[in-house]
Amino acid sequence: MRHSAIVGAAMLALGFAIGWFAKPATDGAKFTKPDQIPEAQEMQTEMMNGMLDRQRVKIGRQIDRMAETLALTPDQKSRLTGWLERQMVSVTESDISDPGWMEQFPELTGELTDEALEAQLDGTLSDDQLAALAEMKERQLEEYRTDLQTKGLGVYDNVLESMEKAVGGHGE
Repeated sequence: MRHSAIVGAAMLALGFAIGWFAKPATDGAKFTKPDQIPEAQEMQTEMMNGMLDRQRVKIGRQIDRMAETLALTPDQKSRLTGWLERQMVSVTESDISDPGWMEQFPELTGELTDEALEAQLDGTLSDDQLAALAEMKERQLEEYRTDLQTKGLGVYDNVLESMEKAVGGHGE
């Protein structure tokens, strides 16, 4: 056991030494980041557009579920779909070739949450719709809990308890 630790450390040191001596010579010139290959930029754009399309579909389905469950009026549903389109336009109009774009991405997509979606209906829901919304959230939370327990991830009960508190004060 002791010899294998020594051999392992020696191999690690040898790997570092080879890496050190095998690095390319720069002849004193500073290394600058080469421009991205146009094909890579195109692939990056396709990947981001695919991800945004999936997000659009996911939120569109959530809007459809809300419209059905809460019996939204056409005006209420139109507010939600208009909000979704505005959010998607703001994300898709950003320049993904900009090196700082990935740092901006969480901020751009941060508004694409269930809470932001529900906020679009603030002040427009009737008492019956508010009760149906609370029931829908409770049902989603229970489905999530069942899913975690089925997968053997019941260790996350403290996360679920904080989610329950946020939904309506249950689990105290």
